[in-house]
Amino acid sequence: MTGPAQGRDGPKAIVLRVVFVLVAVVSIGFLSWTAMLRLAILRRTRSDWALFWGVSVLTVVCVGMLEERFKDSWVSDTGMIVLLVQAAAVVVHFLMADIRFHRNQGRARSQDPVWAPGLYVPPPARTGQSIELRRAELDELSDYLRKDGSGR
Repeated sequence: MTGPAQGRDGPKAIVLRVVFVLVAVVSIGFLSWTAMLRLAILRRTRSDWALFWGVSVLTVVCVGMLEERFKDSWVSDTGMIVLLVQAAAVVVHFLMADIRFHRNQGRARSQDPVWAPGLYVPPPARTGQSIELRRAELDELSDYLRKDGSGR
């Protein structure tokens, strides 16, 4: 059973994951750059953008290798093999990165405090140190309130 702390993927994320994998596979790798673009936009890291541009350039090079003048030569064979291997690598990387991203998003959301009118539920304590820190802060606050209340 997957709870919110484990970052359960929603149906929208799963449908998008299936669509991007199908686009990469059905197009025989020609459109595998779309999955990398989704990752780059979603995660916004330099490495994802670099991978997107790398896959895009490699796709253009492979398409160039499939020109009519290279028909029945090692050049077109190599271009097609690289395109297929790239498609497989993109699918594996996309699935792993997208699943990891959504799980981490779920964990981050579950650690946020819950606010509602008249209600505050703090996130769960992660270590014994944070519990001790909260106890010390509460002791300081109660000492301050005792001093403040007795002076009146």
